[in-house]
Amino acid sequence: MSDACPLPWNKTGKDALRTSLRDLKHPFIQLCTDSDILFDDKQIVTLTLFCNKGSLKDEIYSCEPTNDWEKKYNPKNARKLSTGTIAKYGRQILEALLFLQKSGFPYTHLHTGNVIVKNGTARISQLENGLLNLERQHERLFRQFYKQLPNKFAENDLNVISFGTVLYEMAVGKVLENLSQITEYPSTSAPQIKEILDAIFVEGNKAPTIEELCNNAFFNVSIGQGYQRPEPVVFNKQIQQVLKKAHEATSQLFGVFKPAPKVKRTTKRLTTPGGAASPRGSIQAPSTPSSPTPAPAPAPVAKAPTPAPVVKAPTPTPPAPAATMAPPPVRTGGPPPPGPPPPSGGPPPPGPPPPAAATPGKSALLSSITNFKGGLKKVKTVDKSAPVAGKVL
Repeated sequence: MSDACPLPWNKTGKDALRTSLRDLKHPFIQLCTDSDILFDDKQIVTLTLFCNKGSLKDEIYSCEPTNDWEKKYNPKNARKLSTGTIAKYGRQILEALLFLQKSGFPYTHLHTGNVIVKNGTARISQLENGLLNLERQHERLFRQFYKQLPNKFAENDLNVISFGTVLYEMAVGKVLENLSQITEYPSTSAPQIKEILDAIFVEGNKAPTIEELCNNAFFNVSIGQGYQRPEPVVFNKQIQQVLKKAHEATSQLFGVFKPAPKVKRTTKRLTTPGGAASPRGSIQAPSTPSSPTPAPAPAPVAKAPTPAPVVKAPTPTPPAPAATMAPPPVRTGGPPPPGPPPPSGGPPPPGPPPPAAATPGKSALLSSITNFKGGLKKVKTVDKSAPVAGKVL
């Protein structure tokens, strides 16, 4: 018992399984004699009478039901059934499907191996598969059908599609595995069957219902002496709830065939610190406390550059400009300090030249200035390094 099983794993589920299979009595349904749920072993057991004639698939392949499964279904042994036999078996299968549909019982596991044939009567079997939501034999074809013709697939009943595969196999003697096989329908087969297959599988044709197929002229044949459609079964509310969950599980099967919904990403236009908008649809991760995002720096204010310090060096005959301009101090290591921020009005002025390394000539000059003992001549200097009001240097 899988997790996808909608049947409750308790006494309610056990009663629903046993009661529904027992009460669904129909001339074209293989009776299930007993069923049970083994809670300790997590298994479900059903008992059905053995038919020595086998299934509809056994009749198509002209083999015995007790033969080895891998050998008895050799495509070379397959044969087409007569048009009258196809019409008779097809009508019997449709009557059983219509009865289950009106009784509210989920059944979507129709294929030629699940149709028991005895004394010219076809009966569908394995009804419990609908309650257990087991995998369908034609799910690969269902997926292909939905992918190629999604609109046509949506308007079709799943049992109608399954019936179409059974009808094709009886008429052609091959399993319908690909939709392209519909267009390759043999011209020697009955044209009425081709019309029904086109209505089910070909785009542009109205998909028929189970009841419409029952009333189709091709299936208007005798299917049993004095046959009358039995009244549908009315289950109690408890069993109806179980059947409803089984129907929902079957409908959710189509979610596998449909493409996954696209995840809509949050679209925002975020402004970067430089002022440019980020591409639409991109998502920027928020900053964390450990790595805060720095705020954009304010625009620099126009400011006069700071004048270089004036050092009065003792020199024997210093010229006037020499008194105002002293050599920059010598730095022993490391990069020079950064200059002031540039003004916004124009290009920044060139910075001071990098300090040059001390040479022997300069060292001698500094030594002579330091050791000078004579008197110095007083010189009056005019300091013009201060900024002029209203003017930026």
